[in-house]
Amino acid sequence: MRSTLAGALILSMTTQSLAAAGIASGSKVSWRKVQQLPAGTKITLTATGTSPRSCYVLLADDTTLRVLCISALGLAPETMKLLRQTAAKRPALFIAGPSTALELGGQVVLRSSGLSVAAKKV
Repeated sequence: MRSTLAGALILSMTTQSLAAAGIASGSKVSWRKVQQLPAGTKITLTATGTSPRSCYVLLADDTTLRVLCISALGLAPETMKLLRQTAAKRPALFIAGPSTALELGGQVVLRSSGLSVAAKKV
């Protein structure tokens, strides 16, 4: 359930595999700057062996960066905007998932099992 949401929306990466915005792996000064980014901040994230992706910060702690990557889901612009706004205001919903179905607006529903738009799971 929760892993489905994590797999679909959240990319978790440790500092050892992070190469985002020129932040050197293991650099405590640079990592501190990452930890200070507010939820909802747009970043470009590149992991070793992958193409750069536009993502939105959810949480950064001592070892992990959690982000929302929605551009590859093929969602309507207004749905993407709603998800970005929710990530900025309530990032914990995307990390743990709500305990019950939560309507974000329109036909967008976030559950611990994943995201549904117009009754279709994405």
